[in-house]
Amino acid sequence: MAHFYASVRGTGKTEASKSGTKKTGMIAHVRGWDIGARVVVEHVDGKDMIRVYKTRGTNGDNGGRNDELVATIVDGERTIVRVPDEEEDMARCKECDGKLPKSLLVGGCCNYCFEGGRA
Repeated sequence: MAHFYASVRGTGKTEASKSGTKKTGMIAHVRGWDIGARVVVEHVDGKDMIRVYKTRGTNGDNGGRNDELVATIVDGERTIVRVPDEEEDMARCKECDGKLPKSLLVGGCCNYCFEGGRA
């Protein structure tokens, strides 16, 4: 059953929406050519958690390997806005060996490998 919902509106007349469960969570990437924001929503330890990452946009997108964590929002807690040190919360994609925040791994892979069918 859906726990998370997202919607987006652009040039069309209608709004598009997606949903995610507590198990699947959701990932969205809204971007321009050189800047963007990736939002990762998940259910952790009984609470909803949202992480917001600054990205390099469409031009520099490489599956999250260069994303910068800028905010963490946990249901019922204060919002934490920060820039992590280089090794914090980082992991490597099992397919391409790219380094990225652990929260952006899907099945052990970066978004690029996962969506591209390499995983």
